Amino acid sequence: MNRAQIIDDALNLASASLLANTYKRALDLTSYLKKEFDWLPWETAWNNFERMQNLLSGTEAGELLNES
Repeated sequence: MNRAQIIDDALNLASASLLANTYKRALDLTSYLKKEFDWLPWETAWNNFERMQNLLSGTEAGELLNES
């Protein structure tokens, strides 16, 4: 639960522009997921990634996100 909450908080703070370096720091934090085996941190990250994709839909940044 703690790791999921840290991911959720970081991505929500980035979304609200309350985290320094906004999304870079929050996304850097999610890089540890490649070693994560618990479902909850992954589900939390996935939900936030979907929200980001929806917000960026139809923009140049959204197109770049879809390519990666």
